[in-house]
Amino acid sequence: MVKKSEQEDLVNDIESLQFTQDERIFIIGSDLFVKKWPKTELNFIEYFQNEWLTAHNAWYEGVGHFIPRTNNTLEATNNVIKKGKYTS
Repeated sequence: MVKKSEQEDLVNDIESLQFTQDERIFIIGSDLFVKKWPKTELNFIEYFQNEWLTAHNAWYEGVGHFIPRTNNTLEATNNVIKKGKYTS
């Protein structure tokens, strides 16, 4: 478990990774992240590295240009359909 005193710093580091605009920078940032935290937060870092830096690593901003970052448009369209504007 991450110590309360280190949670904000850890979250800031993860947010910095999220805002990465380039795969090369994301990989470098991921390596630095893993090197910074393992001594104090080994269990969390092992989980985060396996799950979010290796298996599901397409969550940073620069992963795909012209690809929506959210599904807000899809949800808005779905809401219109549910309200019956396009159904009888």
